[in-house]
Amino acid sequence: MRWVTNADMNHLYRLLAGVCVLALVTGCAVSPRHDGPLGGAIELSQLPGWSEDSHSEAWPAFIASCSAGKRLNNPALVAVCAKAAALTNPTDRTVADFFKAHFVARPVSAADGPTGLITGYYAPLLKGSLTPSARYPYPLYASPKDLITVELADLFPELKGKRVRGRLQGNKLVPYFTREQIDSGTSPLAGEELLWVDSAAEAFFLQVQGSGRVRLEDGRIVGVGYANQNGQPYVSIGRELVRMNEIPLKEVSLQSIRKWLDDNPDRAAE
Repeated sequence: MRWVTNADMNHLYRLLAGVCVLALVTGCAVSPRHDGPLGGAIELSQLPGWSEDSHSEAWPAFIASCSAGKRLNNPALVAVCAKAAALTNPTDRTVADFFKAHFVARPVSAADGPTGLITGYYAPLLKGSLTPSARYPYPLYASPKDLITVELADLFPELKGKRVRGRLQGNKLVPYFTREQIDSGTSPLAGEELLWVDSAAEAFFLQVQGSGRVRLEDGRIVGVGYANQNGQPYVSIGRELVRMNEIPLKEVSLQSIRKWLDDNPDRAAE
C-alpha cells in the first residue's frame, strides 16, 4: 500500500539534451518557467528535420489527443482543438502552418550531462472532498508519522539500495499495518487523511500509478503524488483475478479489472 502527498501536478519531465517539447502559444493557465532544463521558445521551423517531415501523418495523433482537452481541464487545448476540427483535408503544408500558428517549441537539456530520460504516464482524475461524507468515504492518507524506514546499507554496506519499513511495538520493529488492517472499520491511520474520494477502486489505481489529481466539489483540482509505502509485498489485482479464473489472462486490462470491481462490490475488498 502506498501513501500520497499534495504535489504540484504540472506535467513534470525528466529531460534530455537535444529534445524539444511543444507548448501552446496562448491561454496557458501556468506559464512554463524559463530556468532549469527548459529553454526559451524557438520557431518550429528550427527543429531538425522540420522541412522534411510529413506533418499530415502526425495529424490523426494530434486529433486523438484533443479528446483529453476537456478531461484535463485545459481551456487552451480545447480552443486549439476547436480550430483543428475545422481543418478539412489536412496536407503537410496546412498542418505545418497550423502547428506553427498555435505552438512553440522549447529545447530541454539535462543538468548533469548530454543524456537523460523522459517519462510519460497515466495520471488519473478522481472526484473527492476535503471532508468525509457518504458520497466521499474513502480516504487518501499522508505518510504515517509512525512509519519507520530502515536503510539497510547503514548497517550492511553490501545491501545498498535495500530497505525495510515497519513500526515500533515496544522496543521491537514489527511489520507495518497491512492494507486489510488499514481499510478496516477502525483504521490505525485515523487522523492521517489528506482528503476523501468516492471510489475505493479509483483510489487503488491512483496508488498503483503513483500520482494523479482530485477534483473537489467546488471545482478545484489538487494534485497528489507518491510519498511512501507500507513495506508489504505488492499484490497485483489482475494476477489474482486470473488465478481465481475470474478474468482470462488475455483479457486483463485496467478496464476489465475496473469492470470486475464495479460488478462485484461485495468481493472487491477481498
